[in-house]
Amino acid sequence: MNFVLYLNPRFIYINSIIMSNSKELLSQLMLESQNGNAVSYKKLLESISIQFRKYLAKRIFNQEDIEDVLQDILISIHHARNSFLKDKPFEPWAFGIARNVLYKYYSKSKKLNQEILTHEIETYETAKSEVIEDRRIDLLKEKLQLLSERQRKIIELLKFRGMSIEAVSKETGLSVSNVKVIAHRSYIKLREELNNENR
Repeated sequence: MNFVLYLNPRFIYINSIIMSNSKELLSQLMLESQNGNAVSYKKLLESISIQFRKYLAKRIFNQEDIEDVLQDILISIHHARNSFLKDKPFEPWAFGIARNVLYKYYSKSKKLNQEILTHEIETYETAKSEVIEDRRIDLLKEKLQLLSERQRKIIELLKFRGMSIEAVSKETGLSVSNVKVIAHRSYIKLREELNNENR
């Protein structure tokens, strides 16, 4: 039974009170934390960690990065805890800090991709086109045996199972950037072998 269909004004009123109390509780825990209450501070961090993890999961697709950014958010809140004002709601203050940390992550990730991976990705796409699209599948399968087990698995997942880079990343447990780099180097090695075959 879907109880949402049977909500009545009294239930909605009670639910709004619960949500209000929850927000007030976070503010109270923060004020107690400012006064040195370690137990309240621990409860606060546990509670907001759940909220922030859900918030980040909708915006970051790498689980390791989610945990890293979450830790940065908690550290930033810790450093800024004395700036929280008792007459202000806690959540807008905390999520303002979270957004700033998230923006820094985006900027850092973009710069990292541009400086380190741009060349790798571009040459990977070129090598993929030259090797996969222009060579016969049977010959390619033969040359795959010259690759390491990890390289061979990634190429097989990408080429013969038609999986995306992101899907291969999840399948192998490697980061997206690592999958791209390994695939790029594998394609280059395969291209060299295929070129030698035609000599």
